[in-house]
Amino acid sequence: MDDDARRQRDLEAFLSKALEVEMEDPTRQLTGEDLKSIALKSGLTEDDWTRLMNRVDEHFEKGRNFLEFGNHEDAVAELDQAVVLAPYRVDILYQCGKAHQLRWEKEGHKASGTRAEELFEQCLRLEPHHDGAAKGLSQLRLRGAAKKKMRHRVLVLLSALVIAGGGFVAIKPAPGTPDVPAGTTIEQRENLPDAPTLRQVQRSGNLIAIPRFSSVKAAFPANLPTDIVQIEVGFTDDGHVLALRENGTVLAWGANTYRQADLPPLGKVTQVAAGWRHSLALQEDGTVVAWGDNAEGQCDVPEGLTDVVQISAGVKHSVALTRDGKVVAWGSNAKGQCEVPDDLPSVIRLAEICADHTVVVTKDGKLAVWGSNENEEWAVPNDEIKDARVVKVWAGGENYALLDDDRLLHWGRALRSHQLPPVMTGVADVFSGYPATVMIRKENHVVTLHGAYKNNPGQLEELRDWKDVIVGPSFFYGISDEPVE
Repeated sequence: MDDDARRQRDLEAFLSKALEVEMEDPTRQLTGEDLKSIALKSGLTEDDWTRLMNRVDEHFEKGRNFLEFGNHEDAVAELDQAVVLAPYRVDILYQCGKAHQLRWEKEGHKASGTRAEELFEQCLRLEPHHDGAAKGLSQLRLRGAAKKKMRHRVLVLLSALVIAGGGFVAIKPAPGTPDVPAGTTIEQRENLPDAPTLRQVQRSGNLIAIPRFSSVKAAFPANLPTDIVQIEVGFTDDGHVLALRENGTVLAWGANTYRQADLPPLGKVTQVAAGWRHSLALQEDGTVVAWGDNAEGQCDVPEGLTDVVQISAGVKHSVALTRDGKVVAWGSNAKGQCEVPDDLPSVIRLAEICADHTVVVTKDGKLAVWGSNENEEWAVPNDEIKDARVVKVWAGGENYALLDDDRLLHWGRALRSHQLPPVMTGVADVFSGYPATVMIRKENHVVTLHGAYKNNPGQLEELRDWKDVIVGPSFFYGISDEPVE
């Protein structure tokens, strides 16, 4: 028996034994040590257990990111996986409860309403004063979530993890498992048959899109013009889209809860930027127009702001670079992202922002950052730049700077499951979003993806021929050389 088969056998034995223990005493709260002890007695090694716990953390981080940006379906899928092997972790239980609550609120999914209630109750049993769980439970009950309790046992919710390869397999539950007919195979949602248009490349005008997940909706309106020169996508819910045409006019569609896709009167526009739920446009006369969510003042463009040459939109803040190299920021300052340093040298470039911090390139070719440092955003690798020139910067959960010598610098602790080295060579281009990064290697223009994507990886090879790539919450967008007339 090879190692993979042995691990799979031992993993199934572990889950069956854990379920048996749980069913013997349904009131018992299995701890991490309980599960580890059962795992080791079932044949798993210490290394196997460590790998499993690493996978739990990966599913948790992915699920939390999906939840933050309103993708409740994928959040549920990832967080349910984390709960399977860590039912004692309050942080996972709470986030999974929030994901199910969102699913119930948006789709009326009764099973998710019930599941959210159970998860919040479990949180409160483990941590009686958990404010978030108490609030969530209260909201569910006030809004009439399903009250009928299902024995939705965490150890048979989903398929187990294959330790060696990190993939998934379907496991048959033990005979007599509640809520699941004996002999039924519980399938991981990635293994279910694809919807007819799941992997369909969509085209309109000179835009092209590939679905990232299980979305089968249209990425953009039909009959778009063929002269779009820039496209920006907001990074919440399904994302709102701003498209700048060659003639300086702007098109907008997609998520519009905060009217972020309702275009105000605009002059000739030279650049657009999409934030979390707000939009920016830089006009030819050097002025900035902002619209959409203004809860934190991110649309309150400072009076007298003129001569702007570049704009960028963060989660809840906005940034502008003026012709004389000064940076102006407004909106949320909860993490100090709008506190431009007094000693900041003249700036020549703003980063594309998808975070609560701000990154710029100064006149001397160095990187400067301020705002949140929760993920080591301030650890900029200026020593690695040397004599090279920064040609592109991305500021997000992970931060990137592409240099003109084809090196890619990477810093900040990853919010997503993938980890990349701090310096990569032979990179022709990079396009980042939340939560994924696309790199195009210089040699043969090989496309590599790091992060969340659930379609055919071979399809990504199409990206190598796109003029630009924008990583949105639901789609990879690009500008094509072969427009659809």
